[in-house]
Amino acid sequence: MILPLLRDRRYFSRMVIFMLLLDQSNAKELMNFAASIRDEISYWGLVEIELTGKTMHNIVQLAQRLEEKLQTSEGVLYIHDARHMLCFIRHAAPAKDCAEGFALSIADTFPAHSCKISSSALTEQGLHKVQLRLTETSKLLAGKPRRSTLYTHRETRKENVILIVDDNKEITDLLVEALGQNSTCLVLHSGDGVLNLYLEAVPDIVFMDIEMPGPSGLKSVELLRKYDHDAYILMLTAVGTTANAIAAKVKGAKGFMGKPFDPARVAREVARCPTITRA
Repeated sequence: MILPLLRDRRYFSRMVIFMLLLDQSNAKELMNFAASIRDEISYWGLVEIELTGKTMHNIVQLAQRLEEKLQTSEGVLYIHDARHMLCFIRHAAPAKDCAEGFALSIADTFPAHSCKISSSALTEQGLHKVQLRLTETSKLLAGKPRRSTLYTHRETRKENVILIVDDNKEITDLLVEALGQNSTCLVLHSGDGVLNLYLEAVPDIVFMDIEMPGPSGLKSVELLRKYDHDAYILMLTAVGTTANAIAAKVKGAKGFMGKPFDPARVAREVARCPTITRA
């Protein structure tokens, strides 16, 4: 689950919190946190993780794996974008006394065949800085389908999950009525929070309005595809927005449906999704 950054540092004790750095205010929180640990910097480690080259790793699932490993530690984990995250972790002893073991421990969290410690050193201020690179060689990828780990999660899940994003409540109610019998339906009435909910629920299908409050459907499609290139997104279009729907398809949407639409059309579109178990 993606949680908001807790502003008061006393809440960090014995937990790791991770968040998305999607705007300047969150970046400012990161800078404030770094400043708050300045007086005891020699007890802290900074882990920078980057996905490089061809990889099927997903940054959110890697963050969850790291969070589970560090659940009894004090720190904060930030996802910067689809390929980068960083984590501040407090050591029980000064970093200089446990640096080597700590770096190996963090590396062991991730698949050995694709994880490499590119550097592990103390800064002049005493901060222990570890840089990890995760990639997969073309040889390792050869013969394997290029599916994201989020796709695999959807494929093996027993229930259908559908996310509906539209500012028109009548539209969302119609879709929930048409699909709710065989699927768990989640609803948002603006583009705000789409990525967070998507990464938390990992829906099989997203029905996305093009024009709505907050980030537009076009921007949301582009954002979701950065984190999940297998995202199955259907655009909801009104009269006069066909050009935008085509633009969304270019950005990675699977198709679009014009409003108003009938339940039979909705059922046909849902049935085309490869991870839906029962439409």
